[in-house]
Amino acid sequence: MRLRSATLFVLLACVLSGSLAAESGVLEQVFAVTRDVRISFDPSDSNFNYGQATRLRTRTLGQRSGEALVLDFDRAAIATFLDRHRAKPVTARLLIVCRDVLYAQVATVEVVILDTTAEWTEGGNDNVAATANEVNFFAARTGSQQWADARGGSVADFREVFYDKSRDAFTTMVNPHALQAGPNDKDQQMSVQLDRAFVDHFARSPTSQGLVLCTRSNAIVDFFSREQTDRGAQLVLSAVE
Repeated sequence: MRLRSATLFVLLACVLSGSLAAESGVLEQVFAVTRDVRISFDPSDSNFNYGQATRLRTRTLGQRSGEALVLDFDRAAIATFLDRHRAKPVTARLLIVCRDVLYAQVATVEVVILDTTAEWTEGGNDNVAATANEVNFFAARTGSQQWADARGGSVADFREVFYDKSRDAFTTMVNPHALQAGPNDKDQQMSVQLDRAFVDHFARSPTSQGLVLCTRSNAIVDFFSREQTDRGAQLVLSAVE
């Protein structure tokens, strides 16, 4: 009876920590998204907050009608995992459920780090004008904190934090792997490998404020947000024991 109780305690501890041995010799930990938001660039709703939106949208990054999404995770906990397994091979992947793909057979969705000194607040609205301290295209916290770059310099808007429209080039760290999404991926969980150096920067940089998912394709790619039960994004780390 004592042995059985001890076994149950160990299993419960693993579940609560989010850790489990996926296979012999591999330790895996799953981190659930802690905040996510959809940000529209379109003048008709660029001042809106989408903190509670169930649909996270990426769309034509360089266009006036563009949209992008931001995901954040427990960066301190991710750094702890990386430190604990510093001498071991560690792989990372981002899991996110595709909701729909429109206007393209294949769209490339890239992952870049949101490097900014501006702390953003998810907000409690969906498709209405942002209220005080809610994020939108123009402000990390409406009325109190404009967007800024990683050095604290002023930028015109959210997009300018990580992307130079005139050069069609990212200005913050880009993951070398991207998602390739098409109509057949609707309602499917998609996975993209995250580079170790990319994850290190995301977890440890004092200016890291999340992961931006965006597409430069002439397409719309939608994903489910954490407001949809059990469909929020996850970041998975695996270490070889």
